[in-house]
Amino acid sequence: PILDAGYLQEVRRPAGAKNESPGELLGESVRVTGVKVGHADLGTNVELIGSDGRTYLGNSSDPLFYSYAGGKRSEFGFQPSGPLENQVFKYAGELMWYPWLPFVAYQAIKEAFNPSLP
Repeated sequence: PILDAGYLQEVRRPAGAKNESPGELLGESVRVTGVKVGHADLGTNVELIGSDGRTYLGNSSDPLFYSYAGGKRSEFGFQPSGPLENQVFKYAGELMWYPWLPFVAYQAIKEAFNPSLP
């Protein structure tokens, strides 16, 4: 994971706007001082450590990062200043699936020749 410029920019949407709303009001910026990467459940979880001491977690429903304090999510999201992954390694995590291809192919062939009856 990388950040080209190394900061998070606060995104404030107008009141009542949904996550897909193109109208964004940019607020304060926080410098990124560290990145933690985890691989739970065959996925990639990225945590960004801000200069304010808070940890920012990515949200799967939108491209923003949020800080969590006491189990409560921050009101406003933060947009990274650049890409989180280097393009060279973007699909490297997908390589873990290749050892499973023979098993998946075998199962597909087996089901094709022995279809289950409805």
